[in-house]
Amino acid sequence: MLSFSRLGDFNLIVKILKYILGFIFLYAGASKIFEPMLFKAVIQNYFSMPDLLALIIAIVVPWVQILAALSLFFNWNVLYSSGLLFAMSIFFFVLMVINYGQFLPFGCGCFGFRGEEVVGIYHVARDFSIAVLAGIIFYDSYIKIQGQKRKKSFSIEY
Repeated sequence: MLSFSRLGDFNLIVKILKYILGFIFLYAGASKIFEPMLFKAVIQNYFSMPDLLALIIAIVVPWVQILAALSLFFNWNVLYSSGLLFAMSIFFFVLMVINYGQFLPFGCGCFGFRGEEVVGIYHVARDFSIAVLAGIIFYDSYIKIQGQKRKKSFSIEY
């Protein structure tokens, strides 16, 4: 039987949550990457903006989601990638709250394009949950980096 300390249990849970967050954003990015024109239409459904700007966003956002997810998987710059995903999650959550009850002709665009749908409590709760998850990973990464800085500042060499 394996025995973990409380800190070990917490680190294992955070590691699992980090992979879950990575899979969520890997799937979200991959579901949009091959249909930039449809994603552009979804973006323009939320915001009034020029076609070129919407297209640039539609091309860049899925790649950012995929690269940030891969960064979590490979434990590379986790603070920055989790911070970016946290900020994106908060943005998506606010977007769902603002559009609550609205009809979206192409769906919300979060995880592909499912056709017509109305933004409901499911969308709001889902995006809130993802934002909380991203916040936990970001906070844990921040605390770990602060701890590493503290250890370096207290080390004395003779």
